[in-house]
Amino acid sequence: MGYPLEGDYQLALSPYNTYGGNKAPDLVNETGAVINGDGTYVVEFSIPWQTQGLTPAAGHVFGYNASFNNDLDGNAARDSWTSWVEWSGMPYWSDTMWLGQVELVKADVAVAVDEAPAAEAPAAAVEVIEIDAAASVQDYPNMDLLANSGAGYATLEEATASIGKTAISGYTFVSGTGSHANEGPENLWDNDTATKFCAPSDQFPTISIVALDGEYTIDGIVMATANDNSSYNGRSPYEWAIYGSKDGSAWTAIAYGDDYFFEETDFTYYAGAVNATDSFKYIMFQSEGGLSGTFQVSEVAVCGTKVASAAPVVEEAPAAEAAPAAEPTIFANATLVEVSGLEVEGSNTGDMAFDGDMATRWSSNTSDAAHIIVDLGAVTPVDSLDIYWETACAADYTVEVSEDNANWTVVATVTDNATGASPVGEAVSHSWDAINARYIKINCTRRNTEWGNSIWEMVAYACEAPVVEEVVEAPVEEPVVEEVVAEEPVVEEEVVEEAPAAAEVVEEAAQTFDFGVIAAVAAILSAAGYAFTKKR
Repeated sequence: MGYPLEGDYQLALSPYNTYGGNKAPDLVNETGAVINGDGTYVVEFSIPWQTQGLTPAAGHVFGYNASFNNDLDGNAARDSWTSWVEWSGMPYWSDTMWLGQVELVKADVAVAVDEAPAAEAPAAAVEVIEIDAAASVQDYPNMDLLANSGAGYATLEEATASIGKTAISGYTFVSGTGSHANEGPENLWDNDTATKFCAPSDQFPTISIVALDGEYTIDGIVMATANDNSSYNGRSPYEWAIYGSKDGSAWTAIAYGDDYFFEETDFTYYAGAVNATDSFKYIMFQSEGGLSGTFQVSEVAVCGTKVASAAPVVEEAPAAEAAPAAEPTIFANATLVEVSGLEVEGSNTGDMAFDGDMATRWSSNTSDAAHIIVDLGAVTPVDSLDIYWETACAADYTVEVSEDNANWTVVATVTDNATGASPVGEAVSHSWDAINARYIKINCTRRNTEWGNSIWEMVAYACEAPVVEEVVEAPVEEPVVEEVVAEEPVVEEEVVEEAPAAAEVVEEAAQTFDFGVIAAVAAILSAAGYAFTKKR
């Protein structure tokens, strides 16, 4: 494709693949096809825009031509030609537009495209670790050589069926050793015998490491020859081994073999069964060179069964408590009673000072004196108020409350306020002892700017009802009158001592005596039968 001028882009397609032209030296990995049928050829190939540093645009022109030449005597020289696309000044050079040209134009309408079926959900990415291939080289194991199942097969499915195993798919390449250009270690695992891992003698031992999508027990090995083993014998590895690892560090030999596992064939799969192993996540292929000094293998696959990973034990978290609903402000059902004025009639109205929107505001007329009165809708206990002032804030103002919109109580007085911002900044907070109120008034007496007074938002929340101390008078106690009952006096019986026997001598009690009395007493005693003796 291109113009017949040196410097244009020219891409060429052989019967096998695309390859470079004058500005496309390496296009071997681009998609192309030449289909032969009924004496005609259909040529298809992709245009590698990014490889060529091009961006398709209206006005780009593409020419088409084909080269036809013949080597009549087999000396590898052109003996005849119909057309030859060449730009180096050869006499048989042909216009690259000989078969026509295409010019790109900009589409002005959408192009109808058949709706593609819904794409399957992509497989979860395989978690892998970095593994140094060169540092992973192992000693070859001391185990029997693995023999193939007795024949070669054209497909992987036929090969695995010969040993009764199931191939693992979905390898993730991790690392490997050096190779010839475009024939690297990653090609071993793509299930495409058209690619291969091919390395010169200075790269032995060769290594290719992949990760599986989980841990598998391995019970079979499959490998395939490359594109030209039949032409270049001795390229199959004369010593090789397959290893497995759980962590990419400690490796266990799974299988060991030599070049007798293969035959000198092209694009052919060979399989061998192995005893079921421990489970592995990483697989490594390691080999020495072929007897020719060059090594090549197109495909490696392993067979096995995925090990079900134990479900992680997850402690059931306690049911989360429902988040408390946002507490409504006391302004949730409030209505505007009045404002003293507006900066612009119909704009920045008073209800915007308590609408719950920090982007709206009330803006008063240009005056020091300004006020706003809000009806809360019902008597509510209130103990605080936050005011978000705009830059045009009040310097001096009071916060007042009322139950009837007539009798007002000043609960906060502010002077020299300068807290205001646009957009919304910090609030000015006011608090007081709880009081019942239905109406709140902000009464501005001095502004802080050349404009009026402006409030972004007022915010307050209900509080506990104010505590009212009840005064109870103590009852007057009536005096208790105790009835006193006078007891009758106790009259003691007079005890009269019995006079001593007559023989008893009565001593004289005193030195002087009233003989008249004594005589009387004696007469009484004598009458009673007692004797009385006078002592001198």
